[in-house]
Amino acid sequence: MEEAQIPEIWETEEDKKLSDREIKEKNFKWALDNLRGKIFFNRSIKQDISVSRDGLSEWKNATKSRDQALSVKLLGVLLEVAGFWKEGHHIPPDPNIMKVVYFKQHCKINGKNYTAVITVKVYKSQNRHKYYHHYLDDFILELEK
Repeated sequence: MEEAQIPEIWETEEDKKLSDREIKEKNFKWALDNLRGKIFFNRSIKQDISVSRDGLSEWKNATKSRDQALSVKLLGVLLEVAGFWKEGHHIPPDPNIMKVVYFKQHCKINGKNYTAVITVKVYKSQNRHKYYHHYLDDFILELEK
C-alpha cells in the first residue's frame, strides 16, 4: 500500500518578512477568499464538511503561532484526508448541534511535524457538518500495536 502524502507547507520569502500578526491577517484574508463557502468531502466519515466565516474567525482568534497561522492554507486538504478521532457532545449543550466530531492528521509546517486536530460541529438541521476550528499539536508518532 502506498503511503499517503503528508500535507506540507513552507513560509515563502515574502512571508518571512512579515510579523506574526501580519502573517495571521494575510492568511485569514486568504482563507476568507479561498475557503469560505466551500465544501470538502472527508474520506474517513464520508461526509461533506462546509467552511464558513465563523469557523475561520474562531481559528483566527485562537491562532498564536506562525506555524498555526500558516496551517490554514492546508485546511482544505486536512478536511479531506484527516482521520476520524472521536466525537462528543457540544459543551455547553446547544439544541441545534447534534454532536462535535474531532479529526487528526499528521502535517508538516516549515519542516516541523505536527498533528492537526480539527473540530467539526454537526448541526441537527440536514445533518450538516461545519468546520469549527483546528489547532496544531506536537506530533507524536504512535507505534503500531
